[in-house]
Amino acid sequence: NDLCYLTITQSTLTQNTAIDGGAIHNTGYLTLTQSTLTQNTANSYGGAILNWGTATITHSRIIGNTGIDVYRNGGTVNAAFNWWGSNFLGTDPISEGRANSGVIVDPWVILTVNATPDTINNGETSTITADLNHINGGGDLVGGHIPDGPIRLDINSWGSFINPGTLQTIILDTVNGAIIPISFYANGGQPTPTSVIINGTADGYTTTGIASAYININPVAYLNITKTANVTSANVGDFIEYV
Repeated sequence: NDLCYLTITQSTLTQNTAIDGGAIHNTGYLTLTQSTLTQNTANSYGGAILNWGTATITHSRIIGNTGIDVYRNGGTVNAAFNWWGSNFLGTDPISEGRANSGVIVDPWVILTVNATPDTINNGETSTITADLNHINGGGDLVGGHIPDGPIRLDINSWGSFINPGTLQTIILDTVNGAIIPISFYANGGQPTPTSVIINGTADGYTTTGIASAYININPVAYLNITKTANVTSANVGDFIEYV
């Protein structure tokens, strides 16, 4: 994009290679929304995008590119509200080498997994939700959603998805950034309270185990009841008491 106005929306740019800017080399005015930049390569700068002009990149997936994904050589780059394939716990896209200094990356989209309720009895169910509709710090993503794609949920121990199912792992596509809620069924026979972790993964070829829900499961006592009569024999019309 040489000194012009370029708008890209709801598009996928993948497996491109260039000396600079594997997918896009921008010297003009770039607006990119709800798109996916993946598996692009730059031999020099900007695995996905090299910018000299003015760029706004938002509500998009930026994952799996070779080289610093978004590189600002000049101008301005606002790359907030994007999913980079990680929640960056304790870090951020710049310190992780996904964008260089001067690129606005905060806030970014995170993967969240929740269980409601998060404490159940053995034999009960909890509703599991997962989405890419939140930003770091826990606020809601506003102004749209990133392109839909699969989220994988894994159970770390006993229990299953879909009551009374047997699935330990399930992959569901998001709709408007969120999966359709699914049930977790506690079907273990543990003698003491336990905790189950449900891990979520999106774009797993770049990162795994980045979001989790924790469910506390209380044991249920199973009682054996013995009925004993107060007599060993009786005549018709007698009353018999059972304990």
